[in-house]
Amino acid sequence: MLEHLLQLDRLGDGDAVRVGAKNANLGTLHRMGLRTPRGYALPREAYASHLTSAGVRVPGLNGSGLDEVRRRILSTPLDPSLTRELTDVAGELGGCLAIRSSLYPYEDHPQHTCAGVFESLMNVPVEGVGPAIKACFASVFSQAAWAYFEQNQLDPDTAQMAVGVQETIDCSVHATVFSCDPVTRNADVMLIEAAFGFGEIANSGLIESDRFLVKKARGRRPYQVLARRKGTKAKRFALQLGGGLQLVPNTVIGLALSDAQLERIARDVAAIEQARGGPQDVELGITAAGDIIYLQARGQRIPKATSARISVSASSEPVACGDTVVFGAAVGTLAPHQHSSRHAESIVCKEEVLVTDIPKLYGAKGLIVRNLPVTSHPAIHLREVGVPTLAIGDGWDELAAHTGNVVTLDCTGERGLLYRESARLIRHESSQGENTKRDVELELKIALITSYPSPAWADYLRDGQVEGVHVRGESIIYDDVRVHPLALCDYDADRLDGPMRALVERKMAGYATGQAFYEAKFTERLGIMRCMLGDDQVITLRLTDLQTTDYHQLVGGELYEAAEKNPMLGLRGAARHLHPDYLPQLRMELAGLARATKNLGGRFQVLAPMVRSTQEVRALRDEMRAAGLDVPLGVMVETVAAVLLGRELARLADFFTIGPADLAQAVSSADRDHPQLGAYANPASEAAHAALELFFERIGGSGSRVYLPLAAYSWLLKRPELLTPHQLCVFTWPDRFLHAKAELSRAGAQSV
Repeated sequence: MLEHLLQLDRLGDGDAVRVGAKNANLGTLHRMGLRTPRGYALPREAYASHLTSAGVRVPGLNGSGLDEVRRRILSTPLDPSLTRELTDVAGELGGCLAIRSSLYPYEDHPQHTCAGVFESLMNVPVEGVGPAIKACFASVFSQAAWAYFEQNQLDPDTAQMAVGVQETIDCSVHATVFSCDPVTRNADVMLIEAAFGFGEIANSGLIESDRFLVKKARGRRPYQVLARRKGTKAKRFALQLGGGLQLVPNTVIGLALSDAQLERIARDVAAIEQARGGPQDVELGITAAGDIIYLQARGQRIPKATSARISVSASSEPVACGDTVVFGAAVGTLAPHQHSSRHAESIVCKEEVLVTDIPKLYGAKGLIVRNLPVTSHPAIHLREVGVPTLAIGDGWDELAAHTGNVVTLDCTGERGLLYRESARLIRHESSQGENTKRDVELELKIALITSYPSPAWADYLRDGQVEGVHVRGESIIYDDVRVHPLALCDYDADRLDGPMRALVERKMAGYATGQAFYEAKFTERLGIMRCMLGDDQVITLRLTDLQTTDYHQLVGGELYEAAEKNPMLGLRGAARHLHPDYLPQLRMELAGLARATKNLGGRFQVLAPMVRSTQEVRALRDEMRAAGLDVPLGVMVETVAAVLLGRELARLADFFTIGPADLAQAVSSADRDHPQLGAYANPASEAAHAALELFFERIGGSGSRVYLPLAAYSWLLKRPELLTPHQLCVFTWPDRFLHAKAELSRAGAQSV
């Protein structure tokens, strides 16, 4: 009969007041039939008793006395009867134990998780169990813990530490699941991050984990893996002989989880979410034998949508890009992390960020790191504080040249950017803002140009006024592929060798072939967007329209791209896609779309960029048929040829989209990136308006569907004879959606 310890598998939610939420939640998971670590909970009265023995009184304590409190706690012996019980259960549980904090009432609360703030130790030998428990007690009085209490206005007088005493699970893989995707805030999609070895490596933010998105089952619809992104996973924690963990190189380059494991995990987490009545943050380990063991479950805090959007001049070039970890935007001086200040006016750069660093970042305007998984403990804290955070991976080594300069951090989309200069932050209206007229149902629809539904505008996507979204192929290549498509084809054909082959292999690891990898990235991104939309809303895939200089930046790009003197007007758009050398890329993009239409259903259509002839449209239609695609095909009107051939193209294409910037440069014969001629390439110029007028005259009477920017539509309202009988749809960026809706409402827009 145990006097001090309570068996974990006999606990439930009602026991949290005695043993803390972390311990109680494990009992709940066990009762659900899920496998959890064997072990015991040391209730919080043992903590209170130990503080009394150590002569510690919390009321009236301040930060200056914390060191002495910790010394007293660590030097005071535990109750002898508790020590005997710990020795007995250590033998029962297999010798080395996991000692985990479970602070009542704050730890694992959905609003202030305290993730990683308090001590937890893995693989602790029998002789170290007592000291490890005292270390958990003492961690309540660390500087990081008290800074966290202060930041979140929590009362340390009421904080009492319970402890979990568990068997050590030798994890070959560790994963963390957010049952509601924190990026899109889509409750139908789970985000799962995984890495090899023990979870401390990912929880601490020391590596780039694999990331997966899984669509939940609904009715007869099964679970579906929407997206996979492989992390570098360069290191892992392994058990160390004699106790503790050791950091060792990770030599496995594949994905940490299979689709079958992802589906099993998603099913279990959905059950946890349903049983606990809300979104969950779940940690689990997978043994070498493939057993899934659930280590923790707590309520998930859903991030608020950011209200900032960057406005950057056309001359601005980003100096770094990477994955957004915490959404937001900031302008400030780029400064290296210092241990003695809180960087009240700085955007801080720090290669590795630990939970103990977070208090010094409470006043920071932004943060740039090398790697930081979205589910890691530091990332959870940074979301709670609201510090925009960007992980730039391999670009870290180039960051030092910009420290001390004013920079702009744009983390308002999934792919974040850092600019070398100050930019103006535009605060767009919230859904409750004035003059948005959300209650007015306009007959004219609005299409949004977005490649990923970040929190800044995810809520807008299902607005009744949104006809659908336009997804650009180049954003998928930049964000997810990052390898030249022909390098992937040559990999499959065994025409790559040496370092280039190894580099391509690392990028596409987890996929059977380079072609399968490229196609899957298109299918995955379209799948993410499909989950954010209703079945009646349409996703338009604009085929990739990169310049040769852009392709050069991809892995292997220098092998396949010529040096064009004027790439802005060079081999772009439909002509490139249909060129024999680059046709494989077109076929892979169409295959990715075909798979998305088959797997996901709903409405899709294809948009061809930079069209110069009717033959191109016919050839594209043939390629679509060969890919099994029976969806509408549209033409971008951004060349003089497309304007002049409007009548003929209207017989071949299902819709048109006006490309204002490229069309303006074409009619003015002025490269819009040219420092002296760029001003001529103005979509509001008289030449651009004349081209627009001519195009509508050329397609007159065809009844074509035409997507056009708000400025062009406003100008055309002055020429109503040009609009009849076409079906019009305005397109805009998501941060301009409410503005566009209000403008159309004031103009009394009607379908014409």
